[in-house]
Amino acid sequence: MKFFLTLVVLLFAGSMGLKAQNVLFFDSRKGLSNSCIKNIYEDSRHNLWITTLNVLNCYDGAKMKTYRHEVGNPTSLLQDECTCVLECDSNTMLVGTGLGMQTFDALTERFTYLPYLDENGDLHISGRKKQIIIRNGNNLSIVEIENRLLKVAGVKSACVVTLPSQEVGEVPGAMISTLEGEDISEIQDRIEAELPKLLLPEKILFTSTLPLLPSGKYDRVQIKKALMEE
Repeated sequence: MKFFLTLVVLLFAGSMGLKAQNVLFFDSRKGLSNSCIKNIYEDSRHNLWITTLNVLNCYDGAKMKTYRHEVGNPTSLLQDECTCVLECDSNTMLVGTGLGMQTFDALTERFTYLPYLDENGDLHISGRKKQIIIRNGNNLSIVEIENRLLKVAGVKSACVVTLPSQEVGEVPGAMISTLEGEDISEIQDRIEAELPKLLLPEKILFTSTLPLLPSGKYDRVQIKKALMEE
């Protein structure tokens, strides 16, 4: 089943220079990247920031602009799945993703990673402590695999972890939650058809929800454990 969600935004007098009680309807045909919305935030310049499971959206009163992860570009979004946005000052936004926090410079339109301490007290300098899976000598980006999985129809959320392999050293494993009413076998077929063979997870565990840490991030330790026991 394919879901279409229309985001209805009520803009009152003075906001974005529109008249009182104007109603704007946003959907995929009008630039909204994804129907699974995490958060909506209006900054001091009356830009409307919409975080979703797939890409960060910004509506400036005239058009919708999207920001996404770009492989090989360190100034792009860490991950397409965004969780929240908060304004620091008139030109700087804080953006939360499944891989950590970034600042967004409105003047240069560049994202900068913010180091953080995880639940174990480990310092993360550049996103995840390890973002690469070495599969038979090939370096695979965990972020790229997750982003590709999120673009597959029927996938609601996805978390990729590194699994050991006696044959090729390391392989990707994925835990995926699906949209309600979707057929898992059909999603599996789409994944195999849309992802390059090298990026295909060796194991996939489908579930209704992914385990989370108290911080709201994916519990990758539990996800890896579940995949290895599968």
